[in-house]
Amino acid sequence: MKLWQRLVVYGLWIAVLPVLVIGFLAFNLGREELKTDAIRHLQEINILKKAEFDRWMEDSADNLREAAQRPLVRKYAAELDATAGVIGSEILTSLRNDHLLPILDEEGTFLELLLLRASDGLVLVSTDQAQEGKYRQNEAYFLEGRRQTTIQNSYYLPSYGQGGITIATPIYGQDGEAVAVLAAHLDLSELSHILAQGHSLSDSEETYVVNTSNLFVSESRFERGYPFKQSIHTVGL
Repeated sequence: MKLWQRLVVYGLWIAVLPVLVIGFLAFNLGREELKTDAIRHLQEINILKKAEFDRWMEDSADNLREAAQRPLVRKYAAELDATAGVIGSEILTSLRNDHLLPILDEEGTFLELLLLRASDGLVLVSTDQAQEGKYRQNEAYFLEGRRQTTIQNSYYLPSYGQGGITIATPIYGQDGEAVAVLAAHLDLSELSHILAQGHSLSDSEETYVVNTSNLFVSESRFERGYPFKQSIHTVGL
């Protein structure tokens, strides 16, 4: 190669190389900024949705506590406990029809309300009569619900074929001892509703919740019927 040709090539390299370096640095910088913006967006969604979810849980727990403190609910619960809770009794029927079923209708997100005997977890009365007479003595919500209001994390409810969250709270007798536990199974479709609100989504974006087993807890934006049936494994998760 002649000297002048070499000078031209060197000159081109000297002119082009800085442009390539600057372009490469700008590309990486832009990519990092996009990544940072995406993470910040996810964090903002997380904060917002957690606040909405916490509000839903607190309101549901407050409403359940209020129901457990109603004078007639406490009176009937004590009478059922004293009479060994005869399934089909007038007290039980009145408790279901006059108190639990109206609460179920008012709340909208309760799948089932059930009253369990504190001594052994027997379901004395339920808005789903098929559950009455069964025992729930080993359920975490019952064991903890005898002492204080508790929220059992999302899990699969076989009787409903879907996921739920259970809140439970004690009902106290005149002596201050727990005679029953009032529990409510919450419909997780409300969680999916919360996640879908409040922000516009791109064509490929969706917000969902999974549990520690990588199973969907909320619905997918693109497919129905995923909760507790479909798992997902990604680097992000």
